[in-house]
Amino acid sequence: MRNNQYLLDVEKVSALVSQYTGIPSNKLVSFIKEHGTGNLLDYSSILCSDPEQHGRLCALFDFKSTYESLKSSEQDKKYILNSSGLALSYFDNFFKSMPNDRERVAVAFVDSSFTVLSTKVISEGSPSASLVPVGNIVKDALLFNARGVFLAHNHLSSLAKPSNSDILITERFMAALNLHDVALHDHIIIGSGCSCSLDDLGLMPLPKPEYSMLISDFYLSRPGSRNFSSDIYEQKIAHGRSSQSPLPPVSSFAEHRKSPDRS
Repeated sequence: MRNNQYLLDVEKVSALVSQYTGIPSNKLVSFIKEHGTGNLLDYSSILCSDPEQHGRLCALFDFKSTYESLKSSEQDKKYILNSSGLALSYFDNFFKSMPNDRERVAVAFVDSSFTVLSTKVISEGSPSASLVPVGNIVKDALLFNARGVFLAHNHLSSLAKPSNSDILITERFMAALNLHDVALHDHIIIGSGCSCSLDDLGLMPLPKPEYSMLISDFYLSRPGSRNFSSDIYEQKIAHGRSSQSPLPPVSSFAEHRKSPDRS
């Protein structure tokens, strides 16, 4: 009889995963012993022999991530991101539900009490400032009647150090949202085993007044109106950014939370 509880649990987990996904149990045991359970989803292409197995494995991790999020918020019955620590934990768990095979950009829309209204992935691939649909996020923020937004993306490496492109994306988001009295509270970067908050690092930019001047002759209405054009909006923001210099950092996380509630 074996007296190693860890190995017994490896076999137990492998049997359960195999029962749901159809992946052979012995294959799972060998993989977990060598690479650990945390890499099951990231290396699903090795483990899964068909798309159905891959879909079932993704569903298991989605269940685990959602379960952990619900468990951590059982007392309040809602997700509240009123600190960078809570935002880091929330997005770390959010990205764990997906394979770490590409970079993804996600946003969480919050109300005036920092309760999460909705969270969604808005872009997959390289989080280039030219590829993130800023205009669509403005529309979603207005549809949710959000008072604030948290931006997040993952790095494929173990590093969570913000790049110049990350700062640019943050700048563009803040400028666009500020036009509609919606605050960008933080930009979270999730790496493999580490994460960071741009607000904690003092790297959250302040929007420049030139952005407001850019659209002084452009009426941007609420979604549903025929006057709303995210394509034109994106072009104006991109044109304005081409002549802008880097923005100065703000001093504290709390300064983003001083705008009055929307009536």
